[in-house]
Amino acid sequence: MTGRVLVARHGETMLNVLARVQGWCDSPLTERGRAEAAALGVSVGAAGSVGAVFCADSGRHRETAALAMPGVPARADARWRELAFGAYEGALSARLWNDLRRAYGPADGGGVLEALVALPDLADHGALPVESAATLRARAREAFEIAAAEAPVHDVLVVTSGLTMLALLAELDVDASRFDGGVHNGAHVVITRRSGGWRVE
Repeated sequence: MTGRVLVARHGETMLNVLARVQGWCDSPLTERGRAEAAALGVSVGAAGSVGAVFCADSGRHRETAALAMPGVPARADARWRELAFGAYEGALSARLWNDLRRAYGPADGGGVLEALVALPDLADHGALPVESAATLRARAREAFEIAAAEAPVHDVLVVTSGLTMLALLAELDVDASRFDGGVHNGAHVVITRRSGGWRVE
């Protein structure tokens, strides 16, 4: 592989500002989020030549991709969506994290997915059941393989969400401990193939 896969989190949204769980819910980027998306474009554009863009199919992901790389049409793929949070969709984030801490204590970047899907309120929601960590990891891996197939030709930008990024890194067996505090809006990682495996630069 001569190119790289740059995987980024979307810019700040209105639900981020309101401290609400987003998941499969959606909200537009804030002014700051649009600036973060533009800065992402400058950052990845300065690092190399992005010839393909993939993103989740939600508005916040599409908007981030369009602002970051206005000259490269993004290919939307539902597999890049955030984890479905079940009953916590749209709820105050503090409620979710307080319930997690009460049930399991502090959860790191890798353990948070397993802890989330074990919460009863998530599992009991009939309209939108929570996804398992295995399901999120599998769909992120499938989407990543499609993006990575283009990397020998040029760099590839993917716009997704924070937990999906963590799930992908876990699936690629990459140490995600640096993200124990979460993935910031507009942040990205550079993934390259090294000696038969994957590495984050």
